[in-house]
Amino acid sequence: MPADIPAPPELPVVYRASEFTPARLVQLRSTGDLRRVRRGVYVQIAASDPPWRRRETMMLARCVAIARTASASYAFSHVSAALIHGCPIWTPEHAAHLTQTVTPSVRPGMDVRRHVSRVPADEVTRIRGLPVTTLERTVLDCIRNLHPRDGLVIVDAAMRILIRPDRRHREAYAEKIEELRNRLLAKLERPDMARGRRRARAVLRAADPYAESAAESVLRWIAVSRGLPHPSTQYRIETHEGLFYSDMAWVFRRAYGDGSPGPSLVLHAEFDGQGKYGEDAPRAIAAVRAEKVREDAIREVSGPMVRFMRQALDDPGAVFARLTKHVTRKYLLTLRVNADLHG
Repeated sequence: MPADIPAPPELPVVYRASEFTPARLVQLRSTGDLRRVRRGVYVQIAASDPPWRRRETMMLARCVAIARTASASYAFSHVSAALIHGCPIWTPEHAAHLTQTVTPSVRPGMDVRRHVSRVPADEVTRIRGLPVTTLERTVLDCIRNLHPRDGLVIVDAAMRILIRPDRRHREAYAEKIEELRNRLLAKLERPDMARGRRRARAVLRAADPYAESAAESVLRWIAVSRGLPHPSTQYRIETHEGLFYSDMAWVFRRAYGDGSPGPSLVLHAEFDGQGKYGEDAPRAIAAVRAEKVREDAIREVSGPMVRFMRQALDDPGAVFARLTKHVTRKYLLTLRVNADLHG
């Protein structure tokens, strides 16, 4: 079955300090359940939530708190808008991003980053009551200003939200994907999009709505920014155990010494998410066994598979070395870093 499409998250409830007695406030803060969002405003966060969820909750809570007091015309934009739309964020930010048409007379706090720009009315919408830039405008702002890795995470997810592709019927979505890509590339040519345009073009051309997680986007970024060609995402493999899809795969054409074509090398790469196998021991063991059966079946009919955990992605050089250990040194010497994507 196709993976879930990202959706706007529920907004957290924020509380003013005055809503708690001093003793209760001290108690909640000491347990870590209550986190300070900004001066006098708090949000409750479950200690059991994974780190990425706690970070996103804090970012969203900051937007909710700012919306309570903001008076001038504004729209949440950039990373803040991406998160409100439902896109994953690879590098969390402390400040909430707001775009306004005029520079405010009041100096913003450290938790607010203001952008002065005239955003067309048709590029602003509302999500769960908050004014935000539209998803297409948000993508353009992010890929022009963020590190290419972070921008690719957001544009992959945004394209997935806008296209809602099904990997089982890729041919039905190919034209829609390219129409969206070309529309965004055309918008980049506007005079107000000049800053960061070259990097943004490279990120858009590398974007792929079939990436099903932020980590898959980062893994693909590591590969293509260092010279590997764009992989086939959600690569279809038919085996004796059934039909499977790998996160991404590269098909390398090989030749014998006399120049005649030899068997192709299909190299698969996958991301193993934390919590993928659950906390229930028997179910986790069964899931691991099923995953081994799947991987063995893929290797039997296709090619080698390299798997990565989240912490491995913090060392792109080591990831790239593992990805390319199956290809020849001669081929490696032909690879060139993509400067616009490398960052």
